[in-house]
Amino acid sequence: MPGGALRAAEPDHLLFEGDGRSETGQVGAAVPLPGQQGVLALWDQVEDALLTWERHGSPDLTGFGATITLEEQVVWLGSPEGPSWHLPT
Repeated sequence: MPGGALRAAEPDHLLFEGDGRSETGQVGAAVPLPGQQGVLALWDQVEDALLTWERHGSPDLTGFGATITLEEQVVWLGSPEGPSWHLPT
C-alpha cells in the first residue's frame, strides 16, 4: 500500500496509518470509514474481503494462495478459480 500500512487495531477494527494521518474503522460497520478517497475505495475492498472470508468458513492462512505474473497479482481463497482479489501493481 503506497504511503501507509493497514493493520488490526482490535479484533473487529482495522487501522490505516500513513501520509501523516491515521483512520480506523469497525469491520462490518454500516457507516463507511471517514476520509475514504482516491482511486481505490480501500475500506469497501477490505469489508468485501472479510465478508467473503467469513462466508467461506473463516479459513486460516493456508486456505489462501496467490498467482503473480508480470501483468497482475491475484490473491485467491481455496483455488485460483475461487473467490479472488486483484492487487494493484
